[in-house]
Amino acid sequence: MVSKTGSASPRRKDRPDTSLGFLSGGGEMGALMRSFDWSGSSLGPPAHWPQSLRTVVRLMLNTGHPMYIWWGPDLACLYNDAYRESIGPERHPGSLGRSAREVWEEVWDIIGPQIEHVLTGQGATWNVNHLVPITRHGRREDVYWTYSYSPIDDELAQSGVGGVLVVCSETTRQVQSAMRLEALSEELARSNRLKDEFLATLAHELRNPLAPIRNALALQRRAGGDPAILATSLEIMERQLAQMVRLIDDLLDLSRLSRGLVELRCEQVPLARVLADALETSRPLIDQHGHDLTIALPPGDLLVNVDPTRMVQVFANLLNNAAKFTPRGGQMRIQLVREGGNAVVSVSDNGVGIAQDMLGQVFDMFTQVERSYAAAAGGLGIGLTLVRKLVELHSGRVEARSPGRGQGSEFRVHLPLVEARSLPSPARRDLGARPRDAVPLRVVVADDNVDSARSLALTLELSGHRTIAAHDGERALVAARELEAEVMIVDVAMPMLDGHTVGRRARAEAWGRAALLIALSGWGQPEDRQRSRDAGFDHHLVKPVEVDALERLLAEHGKRLRGAT
Repeated sequence: MVSKTGSASPRRKDRPDTSLGFLSGGGEMGALMRSFDWSGSSLGPPAHWPQSLRTVVRLMLNTGHPMYIWWGPDLACLYNDAYRESIGPERHPGSLGRSAREVWEEVWDIIGPQIEHVLTGQGATWNVNHLVPITRHGRREDVYWTYSYSPIDDELAQSGVGGVLVVCSETTRQVQSAMRLEALSEELARSNRLKDEFLATLAHELRNPLAPIRNALALQRRAGGDPAILATSLEIMERQLAQMVRLIDDLLDLSRLSRGLVELRCEQVPLARVLADALETSRPLIDQHGHDLTIALPPGDLLVNVDPTRMVQVFANLLNNAAKFTPRGGQMRIQLVREGGNAVVSVSDNGVGIAQDMLGQVFDMFTQVERSYAAAAGGLGIGLTLVRKLVELHSGRVEARSPGRGQGSEFRVHLPLVEARSLPSPARRDLGARPRDAVPLRVVVADDNVDSARSLALTLELSGHRTIAAHDGERALVAARELEAEVMIVDVAMPMLDGHTVGRRARAEAWGRAALLIALSGWGQPEDRQRSRDAGFDHHLVKPVEVDALERLLAEHGKRLRGAT
């Protein structure tokens, strides 16, 4: 309770001063005070108010700064127009002349001790950006204030203090802006830290495959024609190159997804078939770690309308994660069930688990949850971001669960089901088979990367084609004229004369009208492919090129050429 050390009453025994000039002006609140019936207030008629109160009231009414007065034992309330704007309709005009305890009951635990501090003669108080939540405009708000409580003298009061003058400013907007700025600053600092960690991890992950590739090259130099060593070294290089390609593809996919450039090729497929393809992709990693995998599928087909390639990418990512973050010889489980109108795929493990405070962050870009096994597992920290974005693109959702560190984890993917209908069995073909009876062709390979051009030309030469490697656009066109090239394979980003210009000029010449033009690029977005088509190219292949796929294109072109002669 506030100490009752104020005056017994603002009324004085001496003759009252009937002059009410101190209430003049003051806008709406001045007019309200002049017309107010004070008989029901502990303040009594203004003619009996002491001079110290009159002086402060005059000051309050004639300033544009928010001010509030509490006076007497009941701490009766007075305030000006500027303060009126801060308290809302719940307290204006009803709080005029009423007891402070009654008006401010909801925040009395905050302001009561400060008022008592002033009334008991302990001096003024000062608060900066202080939170005093109040109800206004029908709802409770977090309101911040910078304010002072100052004593108003009264010679009749026991402590010499008859009331409290409040001078205040609401600073809610400034405080909230500062909070937002601080949060943004922290988020930027976090993003910058994650970026630095990501770049360091990227450098590490790209160097990892380079070491065995370099070792494999050294093996080949020292092999002395030993077929077993040559075969082993080739397997190493192919495996490590595939790892680098996957890393780069993930980065490109994430960029496309972030900009909304991924186009889905959806079809109705049994989800079990998608899971089988994903398992085929991830099986080598699972076997490499010696894990025991349990598969639980329901009877019958659960059909979903998805892009099969993208969904295989989703589940392969989850399976690879489970394999990487589970110590050798662990347990993995993949389960498909129906829950209402959704198919739910669960990928779980008994691996290192996820801390509870990190469950909400595992899908954030560049986030790698600190796990005891993470150093050996590696990765860029973008796989789960890809998973979430791809699942959401299919109108689904994904969630992470874990009891905690060392207790395994579970990822659940929810996808909407579609009505069952008869689905044809997809025709499968061996994508790795080399074309038989390939027709020898005259081929020009143009790339300013000398090693890239030479190695591709030599590879095609071993397949029976006649090849010339050129390292700029002008020389490529000269070579193509002299050779009367039937195929041009052109890097689009060459300096001086770029690949698209080479394509347009080739199409303008007699030998080039029937030639097969293939563009090579590190960019594979739809607009990149369209630019190549506009320049006259038949195909746009993304580096690094799969040689088998390239040879199939050449074989098909050779058959067309020889069939026309």
